[in-house]
Amino acid sequence: MSSTEIQQQAILSAAQLAKEISPWVSMVISATLIIWAISRARSAHFFFDRVWRLIGGGAVKDTDLIKAWDVVRDIEGFRFKTGINFKTKNTLTKTLKWLDKNEMTITELSFIREWIEDNPLKIKKPQAKKIKAFAWTISAILIPIAIAITYIAVQPNVLLTIKSSGFTFWTDGTVATNNTLNSNSPKFTITEKDCKTEIPGLNKYDKSVICLALSPTSKSKIASSLLEQRIIAAYLIFICLLFILPSVRLSAKAKMAEKFYRLQNP
Repeated sequence: MSSTEIQQQAILSAAQLAKEISPWVSMVISATLIIWAISRARSAHFFFDRVWRLIGGGAVKDTDLIKAWDVVRDIEGFRFKTGINFKTKNTLTKTLKWLDKNEMTITELSFIREWIEDNPLKIKKPQAKKIKAFAWTISAILIPIAIAITYIAVQPNVLLTIKSSGFTFWTDGTVATNNTLNSNSPKFTITEKDCKTEIPGLNKYDKSVICLALSPTSKSKIASSLLEQRIIAAYLIFICLLFILPSVRLSAKAKMAEKFYRLQNP
């Protein structure tokens, strides 16, 4: 199954799910899909054909007309699947021959459709270096952030901050430890028993807050805070990926477009 077919299947599954949830949601999604399909196929013949059959319109019987309509539908389907504006069968045939001659595929050509002009055989020159630099910059900034957030997300402890002093510490409700990322924080490992003694480096107020977090009465609050921490971390990781993946994909597209451009302009 191709990537396009997978996308189509996912969209249809989402539409079916929406139909089960609410008919209005299903109607909105169906309208969106029709508009998207028309814009991608660059024609609405498939839609008008369905409407014609729905209102009782008969099938075309003339052999020549059937062949002509089949060509129109085939080209329309190819435009929808590839996103490339093939205007005629002759243009499509020439393109396929050119791809075969250069040992390239229609899938690879579809991958760089942003750089294809109205004539599918003409590729615009991509700014590959600038796009690559942009992708590297985004990745260099966000990947370390995503890794740090992932580290926090998988921790069995919650990171808490004492508002008055800004002091941070880790705890699972049983043991509290210092935050190693805070250079001003003294090293410590505290249990509820340690709260009865003086703890070096901690003032009385910070100690009282930490000990309160270690109290059995705070177990549910710690568990709730840990869940909230993981949800927020997952959301932030998603935001990072939302920038990283498209930029990397754009860089890969530009690199492929540059290859096609060089084939046309050796």
